[in-house]
Amino acid sequence: MRLFTVLFVLFLSVILFSCQEQEENEPPVADFIISPATGPFTQSFNFNASSSYDPNEPSSNLQVRWDFDGDGSYDTDYSNTKTAEYTYEGAGDYTVVLQVLNSEGWTDNEEKTLIVYADSVPPVPSFIIEPDSSSVQTIFLFNSGGSTDQYTPAGELRFRWDFDGNGVWDINEYITDSTVYYKYDVPGVYRAVLEVTNNVSVSDTTSRIVYVHEP
Repeated sequence: MRLFTVLFVLFLSVILFSCQEQEENEPPVADFIISPATGPFTQSFNFNASSSYDPNEPSSNLQVRWDFDGDGSYDTDYSNTKTAEYTYEGAGDYTVVLQVLNSEGWTDNEEKTLIVYADSVPPVPSFIIEPDSSSVQTIFLFNSGGSTDQYTPAGELRFRWDFDGNGVWDINEYITDSTVYYKYDVPGVYRAVLEVTNNVSVSDTTSRIVYVHEP
């Protein structure tokens, strides 16, 4: 019975030792964020790997290095500094690679795609008028919700309006509301103009005819 107890204790010790070894050999977990999430190549991007961690040691012990363009060559050496800054020379879809190294020599990689665009890409303005023909008693609805931009989310586009096409903006300040209302006081044929600007202040315009007649 005593021999059985000794063997059982030895067996448990081996199991616990194996589990401990396995735990000690567990690799780190690489993770990072990019700010801003997308932008023009003139933008300086910030990379933050502070969310990387290791189950068995403090995050401050971890070292990181970066490959900002996914070409297989790391652009930085290993460092305990978890943040980096980088500016791209041109537009493109880049694979950003983070490698994290712990004190045991174990590594982990994390990849994310960063879309870097040319800062001269304008939005595509579009709008409808409801109705597009009516009397001076009508309040017309102008809806620019169909406007798009290749890189700026629709909710971040801004608009301004010249309802009669006289070259003076009736809504001079850019607004985020995609729908506005306007009432014409004088019958006529008007060319309503919409200007849309994106989050890097590149803009474009479009226009539509609206017919306003007597009651």
